[in-house]
Amino acid sequence: MTGVAGPTTNFDNATDAHAVYIDDRIAIGNWCIVPGVRFEHIDTKRQQRDTTTQFESLNNKALPSLMSRTS
Repeated sequence: MTGVAGPTTNFDNATDAHAVYIDDRIAIGNWCIVPGVRFEHIDTKRQQRDTTTQFESLNNKALPSLMSRTS
């Protein structure tokens, strides 16, 4: 390391994100079971300024859940 500052790289960033969650409650006697799922959609883009260099990341994930309890 020389301690000399190098050139700076600038990016324009954008993120588009959406999520939806659905669940259901099932009661059986003293037990309550709640299965559900969350779906996430995340689209991220980075454009390096003054160039055509672009980075893109697309993530679509289903995230299941399960909760139970007694009353």
